[in-house]
Amino acid sequence: MKSYITYILVFLIVGFFGYYLHHYMANLSSQFSLLLKQVYIFHATFSLVVCIGFQIVSKIKSIAHQLGFIYIGFFVLKIFLFSILFYSQLFEESLTKQQSGSLLIPVFLFLFLEVYFISKIIR
Repeated sequence: MKSYITYILVFLIVGFFGYYLHHYMANLSSQFSLLLKQVYIFHATFSLVVCIGFQIVSKIKSIAHQLGFIYIGFFVLKIFLFSILFYSQLFEESLTKQQSGSLLIPVFLFLFLEVYFISKIIR
């Protein structure tokens, strides 16, 4: 139970402070700021669900040795869902190079946290 609370707190704190620091440092327009907030929420939520799910599934002995391969599948699913949910904002709107690059910050931020927690679970 302690690990679940840790995951929730870490993803909430990193998501909250990451977004507001990102918003403050980049001085973004209100329309792009909304997109960025949605991207942070998506990645924080998906990463949290993956980590909690892996914590639960890691207790099943027959699946525990396959968790690394399962994570790769979830990572592909995350990219696929992100592309579907944000297709119109990413590909149909004209984003500047700075804005496009700015959208990668939450991707790598939550990827790092995800890999850190998943590696701890797999060990």
